[in-house]
Amino acid sequence: MGSKFSSEITVRPSDIDVNGHVHNSIYLDYIEQARFQQMEHNYHYSMEHFWEQGLSWVVKSTQINYVRPIRLKNKIQVVTWVDLWQQSDCNVCFEILLLDSGKIAAQGCFVFTLISVQTGRPVAIPADVVAAFSI
Repeated sequence: MGSKFSSEITVRPSDIDVNGHVHNSIYLDYIEQARFQQMEHNYHYSMEHFWEQGLSWVVKSTQINYVRPIRLKNKIQVVTWVDLWQQSDCNVCFEILLLDSGKIAAQGCFVFTLISVQTGRPVAIPADVVAAFSI
């Protein structure tokens, strides 16, 4: 398991659904926002660096367990870590914590696949990427 990194996010009014809490689809945005930030600031390997190499990441699968609601006034902390590398796939696990209580709001895992932008097909994850993200 790799190092855990966190990003703080403030819930926006547009994130709230008719039930008064964050819509389930917004959790995906929170995780993507945190990963982009962490890739640049913690791993020092930004998405732009992948794009310059003609590479990109796509989501192969997602599993999210919703534990407790996130509401408008909440600030959250998104914690992510790389759990597994396999050929062209990378498992990124996460927890979303309510900042005021430290309680888990959601947790789960994504499987990302590295692809060639030119072909759209999976490519083997280069050794320098594994090294950069294995801190």
